[in-house]
Amino acid sequence: MGATVWEAVVAMARERPSKVALGMRPGVSPDDDAFLADAERFRSEGFGCPIVVTLPGVQVPGELDVIEAKDPERELVRLLADGEVDAAVRGALDAATTLGHLKRAFNVPSLCRIALLRAANGQEFFLAPVGVVEGAAMVDRLELVRRFTELAALLGIEPKISVLAEGRMEDRGRGRTVEESLHEAELITKLARDRLGVTDVRMTGIVIEEALEDGPRLVLAPSGPTGNLVFRSLVYLGAGEALGAPACSLRRPFVDVSRGRTDVLNAMVFASAMVAGGWDNG
Repeated sequence: MGATVWEAVVAMARERPSKVALGMRPGVSPDDDAFLADAERFRSEGFGCPIVVTLPGVQVPGELDVIEAKDPERELVRLLADGEVDAAVRGALDAATTLGHLKRAFNVPSLCRIALLRAANGQEFFLAPVGVVEGAAMVDRLELVRRFTELAALLGIEPKISVLAEGRMEDRGRGRTVEESLHEAELITKLARDRLGVTDVRMTGIVIEEALEDGPRLVLAPSGPTGNLVFRSLVYLGAGEALGAPACSLRRPFVDVSRGRTDVLNAMVFASAMVAGGWDNG
């Protein structure tokens, strides 16, 4: 049995310990001590050097490097864009502000975040779109497919994709929204195969339980809000685990996390793995 995706990520991260900036604004994380403990684990377990970017006067353990800034969201993005750190993780910073700075600094309309998740049964898969304002148009979701092929190449895995829709094939004619969703899913499946060269792509409609029958795949949700609901249902209600969501449209490694999380070690490891793999996109 081969290594899991996450085992491959960890192995890559250990190849080249990297300098990873981690954002922190007190009160955003539900437990600042646990949050900082994950940063310390990143250092002590040999993945690299964490640099905590936070407000002036915040107490950070002495073994961790810290950069104080009145606007930590802007400073985190500046450090990444200027190459003063190898990678960055949003951590406990304001989401909208940080992501807005990223789009402007890297001149991209969308971050193309693709989350790596682990279900309660241990099964791993990728999910996109995961932001409520992402993937609204069919062309945006097709771009996520393209970005996923690049991420899969970095991780050394075959790009397999399951395209979801808001109904089953037999639900045609039961409403305009369902009809349009099925049509778009069919078209994305065809274009992924014909234009992007993805040989293993299939449409599974609303039957998400059949999307992961043969190993890790990208599960492409029909919209950002739908993907966000899948993410939250799995992670917050279904005993699943979020392993990080790299922003795949940026030329520098940036990994996002769900707001209010204290467990940021995995996201930092993912960011370090992207550095080791030579991520240089955009």
